Amino acid sequence: MIVALGIAVTAPVPAAAAPAEPVAVIVAPSSSPVFRSPRAAHGLLVVGEGATVSRRGALASLVRGEMGNAIVRGGLPGGKPLITLSRRPARFTFYVELPPPGKHHNVDRYSIAVTGPGYRGVLTDTSTRLGGLISIADVAPSARALARGDRPRIRSESEPDPFAQLTRLDHRLNQAHDARVPATLALVGLILAFSIQALATGGVTAARAAFLAPSACIAAAVALSAAGVVSPWPAVLGVELAGAAGALVGGLVLRPRVPLALALAALFAFLFAVMWAEPAWNALAVIGPHPDGGGRFYGVTNEVETLLLHPRSCSAPSSAPRPCPRSRWWWRPASPRAGSARTAAGSSSSSPVSSSSGSVCDGFPRFEPRRPRPSRPARRCCWSASTQQPEARAT
Repeated sequence: MIVALGIAVTAPVPAAAAPAEPVAVIVAPSSSPVFRSPRAAHGLLVVGEGATVSRRGALASLVRGEMGNAIVRGGLPGGKPLITLSRRPARFTFYVELPPPGKHHNVDRYSIAVTGPGYRGVLTDTSTRLGGLISIADVAPSARALARGDRPRIRSESEPDPFAQLTRLDHRLNQAHDARVPATLALVGLILAFSIQALATGGVTAARAAFLAPSACIAAAVALSAAGVVSPWPAVLGVELAGAAGALVGGLVLRPRVPLALALAALFAFLFAVMWAEPAWNALAVIGPHPDGGGRFYGVTNEVETLLLHPRSCSAPSSAPRPCPRSRWWWRPASPRAGSARTAAGSSSSSPVSSSSGSVCDGFPRFEPRRPRPSRPARRCCWSASTQQPEARAT
């Protein structure tokens, strides 16, 4: 049996006692010396999802292994407790700091330390993919895995100065949080500016720039994150300027169908490569996931998914629209209700990208060809479905 908690007044620094249990989870105050001990691995704990968190919800998430959401059941997760809490350390011990009683704005991370063989430096979590950032929902499953002798979700990596790294990470998370709303407003303003110009002048370049602005801004946000631009206003200004420049250049040089499709395919390849190889670039970008709020630590959020819907629709040469109204074929979404039903069915998964990939794969790559005169629509429709659906599923 795994034991855990108790509200300890002071949690001791790992002592040389003979533990009776293999794993323990202890709730400790922030003043506990274990949170500064070099004999432990350290991290920042995200205790809930949404705008607010509470001690009650965090405690329930800790023992049940599920992240509570502020707008669902008052932040209390479902499921049954996986662990109980203890006052005594064990061979492996998780020391966890929780929020004080009451509700609090979800902008703070809390201390977590793990002692035991192999735990030194900075904690890592397979759910967050950000070194030092830990989800409270992974504490109970990791404790159970260690008790069974399996590989836990929460592990550690060597770091000469873990406290300095955690301080930098906390600063980056705060700055990304502060810049997220201004960056989104800048993106919306850019799209509106290009759209109004296109409507007023009838310019094709402005219309294409409005179409490409979301993609250019998202790529700029990831690039700035990779370059270490962390201050809110420089990051927002960089997204605005780089996004405008990229959209204008794309509007001038990218013609519809093959050139446009190739450019958009390259953009998606870049974003997926970043999420696979350097998830921190994606997670800490000013347009992207919200790791500070516990919602999605990396991957594609609903906002980014919506911004990339139309570019994704045109990322294959077979579906890129032709601008000429006299062109032989034009395209429109087919069976939107069927696609949206599959999207809704897939959105309940807890994967960071599951609902987004469901929308992109099922709802929007399904296009139906139309002609001024009916001719061979079935063959074209089958071609569209057979080429785009496997491509979307593969990505």
